[in-house]
Order: sequence, then C-alpha cells, then structure tokens
Amino acid sequence: MPKVELVALDASGLGPIDGASIEFGPGFNVLTGETGAGKTLLVGALSLCLGSSDTRGSRGDASLRVASVFRTSSGEVSLRREQVAGGRLRSFVNGGSVSSEELRTLAQDLLVIHGQHDSLRLRQRAELVRLIDEHGDVDDTPLRDVRTRIADLEHQRDTWGVDPGKWEQELEFRRFQVAEIDRVAPTDSDELDATLQRLEEVSSALHHLGALSAAVEILDGDSETAVLSLMTRVVHDIPVEGKFGDFRDRLTSVVLDAREVVRELADETSRIEADPDELGRLNERVSQLQALARKHGGSLAAVLEARERLVQEIADAEAMADTVVTLDESLRELRMEENRLAEIVKKARRVSANSLQDAVIAQFTRVALPGAHLEIVVEGDDGSDVEFLFSPSPGRTGGPLRTIASGGELSRILLALSLVSVPDDVVAVFDEIDAGVGGTVAQQIGECLQELARTQQVIVVTHLASIAAKADRHFVVKKAVRDGVAATDVAEVRGESRVSEIARMLAGDSASAESRALAARLLSGG
Repeated sequence: MPKVELVALDASGLGPIDGASIEFGPGFNVLTGETGAGKTLLVGALSLCLGSSDTRGSRGDASLRVASVFRTSSGEVSLRREQVAGGRLRSFVNGGSVSSEELRTLAQDLLVIHGQHDSLRLRQRAELVRLIDEHGDVDDTPLRDVRTRIADLEHQRDTWGVDPGKWEQELEFRRFQVAEIDRVAPTDSDELDATLQRLEEVSSALHHLGALSAAVEILDGDSETAVLSLMTRVVHDIPVEGKFGDFRDRLTSVVLDAREVVRELADETSRIEADPDELGRLNERVSQLQALARKHGGSLAAVLEARERLVQEIADAEAMADTVVTLDESLRELRMEENRLAEIVKKARRVSANSLQDAVIAQFTRVALPGAHLEIVVEGDDGSDVEFLFSPSPGRTGGPLRTIASGGELSRILLALSLVSVPDDVVAVFDEIDAGVGGTVAQQIGECLQELARTQQVIVVTHLASIAAKADRHFVVKKAVRDGVAATDVAEVRGESRVSEIARMLAGDSASAESRALAARLLSGG
C-alpha cells in the first residue's frame, strides 16, 4: 500500500471551472476529455495546492479556490490556496494559515507532477543524486556526519578568531605588563599611601635635624665662636669682687644651665632617625608606585586587580592556544577522513549510476523512447556533481536532460526511472506522457503505468484510449454550457459510460458499434 494517496481535489474560479470535485482512488487514476475541456487546468489546480504561484486561468475576481486532501501514514493532510483581492494567494495547511514556502516544503513530500510546464525533479541535481543513491543503496551518512563535525569545528575555530601573529603579540604584551608590575611588586593596595606618609616623616625629620644640629653647634660647639664658649669667657672677665661678683655668679649659673640644656638637646637630636639614603629610596618607591597606578586605573588596588586579570588572560590565552592546536589537528584529521569517505561514496555512485543507466535504457522501448540514449555522468569530490545526458534518437546531439528533453520525454524518462528504481513515497502525476505516441507503444506505456501503480498512486492525464483503459478509476472532464456560459464538469465514468468515453477516444464516436466493441475489448484487457 502506498505511503501517500491523494484522496480529493476541489477547484473553483479557475477558467471555466466553477466547481469541480474529484475523489481519487488508490492505484491508477486517469483523467480524459476533449481538447480544451480543462484537463490541464485541473493539473494546474493541483500544482497551486502544492505551492505554485502560476495563476494562469484565474478569473482575477478573488473567486479562485483550490483544495486537496492527502492520506498519509500519520493521518490526513489538507492543502488549500485562495486568491484574495489584488491577486495574492493565501495558503492553508489543515485549516491553518501558512506561508507559500511552508506549503511547498510540506507538499514536496506528498506529490510530484511530471509534465510539460513543470520544473520536474529530473531537472534538479539533488534529485539525480537521490535516484543514484537509492538505486545502488549508496549510504553517504558517514560522509555527511564527518562534514557536520567539520562544520561544527570550523565554527568553533572561527569563534576563537585566532590570528597567530596578532595573538602572540597580545600575549607578549600581557606578559610584559605582569613582569612590569612584578618588578615593582606592590605589597598591598595601601603601600603608596604608607610610603608617602613615611616620606613626609623622613623629610620633616631631616629638615629639623639640620636646624637642631646647627643650633647645638652654634650654642656649644667646638668652635671658639660658640655662643656658650664666648659667654663663658665674657663672664670670666667680670670682676668677682664687690657687687659685680653676684652678677658673675648668676651668669655663670646661666651658662652652666644652658650647657645642660644644649647637652639634652644634642642627646635628643641624636635619637632622631632620619637617613638621607632612605629619603632617596622612598622617593624612588613613590615614583614607581605612582607610575604603575597611572597605567592601571589610578590606584594600587586597580594595579593588583589588573595583575590578577592579566594572569588569568595569559592562562586563558595559553589554554586557547592548546585548544586551537587541538582543533586544527582534529580538522586536519577529519578532512583526511572526509577525502577518504568522499572517494568511497564517489566510486559507489559511479557503480550505481552505470547500473541505473543501463536499467533505464532497457526500459526506453517500453516507454516510447526507442533509439534514445542516456548517460549518467558522476563527477565532484564525492560524486554529487551529477548530470543526466540525453539523446532522443540516434544521430542527434545529446545534452543535459534538464535542458534538451521535451515535457513528454521527461515524463516518459521519469516513468522508466520509476520502473527500475525505488518508487517515490509520493503521488506521481503524469501530464503529456502520451505526447507523440500511439498504437502498440501507447499500450506499452499503459502497461508501465499500470505496473507502477502497484506500488504508488498514479494519476495520468491522457488522450490515448489504450492508456486510459488500463486505469483503475477513470474521470472525464467535459465542457458544458449553462445559462449561455461555458463551464467544466468532472465526473467518474464506469460501466457503459466508460465504454462510451473509451470509444470516443478511439474514433471520436462513442455511439458506433465498432468503436464501442473495440473499447470493450481494451477495457477487458483483450
């Protein structure tokens, strides 16, 4: 039983189609009718359901509406398109509004139309690769997995954004900054303030020490000009007799007291700690700490934070370097593996392509392509550059199938492919498959379609009775005039009605005994 079936198609507002409804059955369904009755419009309606934007035949009055219902393994799916004012088409899936792109994406897994105005799957390179892989059971999963891993690693590698030269320069600069901080080696965030305070203390002490030492020297130094020495000599010259003796004694006492005070002052001065070398060292330290602070935020706290950050950045950068080296090595190994797997897949695809080519050519006589030739060329690193080269007859120059084959030829080639390859899990619609054929060849094409319909639902638009007679269900498209206006009707024919339609297709006369007898034989398989 096919995985997908088209259950129903409804169309209105499309050319002469006021309202047509078809309920298809499994197997082989056929649409027939006189030229101009509207068969192509019904295929166009189906194409619109699949996401086509071709509204040729639309009346332009917002009356266009097409809908289809598919039965799948997971349930029914309904697709609908409606034309609104301005000609825009709205898309719906299961009643919910979607974009036309979403509709097309879903529909491509439901149905494919092989016909004169359609971009057939055989025109798409990816479809050609799929046909080859399915025919030869080619499994490119390992290759695709490796390519996915390569893409992921390349993304990671790009995220690091490592330019080796620039990265090394930045790393060296960070190391230089840390070394510069470490040479100064601030003890803590308060060292600059403490050093400035000590510098002020030493500077003040040195200043006072000089003044005090000078005072001691002037007052009671070894010089003959020292104040107390001079005063002693002066007092010594004061007479001791009489009333001046008292003054001399008093002044002598003053000199002695002054000497005692000066000695105490000298002792105290000697205890002052004020090393001029320390002053130089302090000045140098303050200069170093202030230079660091200016470079890293204005304070020693910022300097210490900067060092911690720089050390972490260096560690991260070195780890990153290891990571990048690991990534590059992994990428190198994966690319080697990719090349190895690509070569394996390419060889398998070439083997499959040769087998598929021979099998399809063997079907060409059955599908009305006698003398035609097909060559499947497989190129590219992994064999995904595939081209189907087609020559319709001996002596005619061949070329790419997607450009050289007519709509009818494409349909028949697709039929030949379908007969020898794994059937699509989709509904197959053939339009114009009978172009330019007749007689025994048409009978053969009918048999091919009948064979294909055993594994998937097939819908065919045809003018040939020998093809129509092979169908499981037969629908006739007729043009009628209602109230003076041409309209299209669609109805399923069975029994005598079907005999009449086959007779009309045979001889243009559904009433003659001869044509009806021949129609009956075709329908009975005779």
